[in-house]
Amino acid sequence: MNEIDSLFLNGVPLIDVRAPVEFAAGHFQNSVNLPIMNDEERKQVGTCYKEKGQAAAVELGNQLVSGKTKEERIQTCLNFIQSHPEARLYCARGGLRSRISVEWIKNAGATLERITGGYKAIRTRLIEIQEERVRDQDFLVVAGKTGSGKTNFIHS
Repeated sequence: MNEIDSLFLNGVPLIDVRAPVEFAAGHFQNSVNLPIMNDEERKQVGTCYKEKGQAAAVELGNQLVSGKTKEERIQTCLNFIQSHPEARLYCARGGLRSRISVEWIKNAGATLERITGGYKAIRTRLIEIQEERVRDQDFLVVAGKTGSGKTNFIHS
């Protein structure tokens, strides 16, 4: 059993640090969105990354998410971790946002593991599991026009 299988079989709470727009586009049932950046901040950092590179984007991100805003976001994570000490954290690909989040949490005195590969790795593994299970099944297709008795057949 791999790491991701274990997370879902054991119902481990997940912290998704992606922006709300990413979370809304897809997330896992046992996850909560505690974003490191809001949608506008993510947009600004992404544009900066494309135009000026990673170092400039990280610098901008640190400027946008600093002071009271940063403290509030860290405290929200700490509150969740206190209630769910077994929680794990992820971002889109298990990269920079999750590393920064885990570092902030560690500097605040707590520990939290991040999921290798992030949302994309988790989603890929869940699709693999679904494909494995479907491959081992025999399916019967019930088709016919409306009123032909499909529902009665299925219920019987």
